[in-house]
Amino acid sequence: VVKKILLEENIDVSNGPLIGISVSQSIASFAKSEERHNWYVGLMAQVADYLIDKLNATVIFVPEVIGPGKAFDDRVIGTLILDRVNHKDRNLCITSEYQPEELRGLIRQCDLFIGARMHANIAALSMHVPTVAISYSHKTPGIMRMLGMEEYALDFRNMTFEELKGKIDDAWENREEIRKDLKLKMEAVRNQA
Repeated sequence: VVKKILLEENIDVSNGPLIGISVSQSIASFAKSEERHNWYVGLMAQVADYLIDKLNATVIFVPEVIGPGKAFDDRVIGTLILDRVNHKDRNLCITSEYQPEELRGLIRQCDLFIGARMHANIAALSMHVPTVAISYSHKTPGIMRMLGMEEYALDFRNMTFEELKGKIDDAWENREEIRKDLKLKMEAVRNQA
């Protein structure tokens, strides 16, 4: 199923690392101003271009929520971000609708995940994908803390590009160790559950 999605979405996993990004259209309500919302769109475009410049990555924007309506559709903000990136040929926004297990399979292919949607982060973490979380509610830091990943959680309200870039660089440099650690911690969480 995942191979079919990769083909349908024209995602080439053989040409450098695959980085998944979950952006949130709902973040607009937390931004509290059009200026802050535009800042977030620009920041995520800057992050996507940085990943391509530094890692020769392919970046995919994975929509966790697709409605109801445009106010909650992550594909809307993904498209806004794509309009602002420099490397349009290496950035893709998933536009088709997929089942949760299909999105999980797609996220599993990622070498690194950057997420504003808590459930997308949980999917990545549960599959041992190193994850940098952008938090706009109290839930995300709690999930990251539970897995010993709190150093990779940033607050949307006060983060900077440099801070986010630093967390991304650290997660990338330590990705193998993070994968091993997540595997052990997820086994423990499953056993406790």
